[in-house]
Parts: sequence; structure tokens; C-alpha cells
Amino acid sequence: MKTAHAGLGITEAEWNANMQYAAAALAKNGIGEAEKTDFLALFERYRHDIVEA
Repeated sequence: MKTAHAGLGITEAEWNANMQYAAAALAKNGIGEAEKTDFLALFERYRHDIVEA
């Protein structure tokens, strides 16, 4: 993940906006809270590899 996102300059604000968008999309499509939490936790594992600024 780090190599693929290197140099893109993804900020914490952009990361947070993307996570909010993903959460809203999951909710809109009827994904349960437990499943949504688990799914978003998978993304959180990569925050430090993706966010640069």
C-alpha cells in the first residue's frame, strides 16, 4: 500500500472524508453495523501507509 500511494500527498482530512463516504455508502446499501465496523477497520489498518500529509 505504501508504494502504491507514495507521492500522492493524501491528507488526514482526505482520508477522513473517504472513510465517511465509505461508511455512508455501506449504510445506504443496508450493511449492518457490525459488518460496517469490521469493513472499515480493514481500511484503518492501512492509514499510516496511505496518509502522507
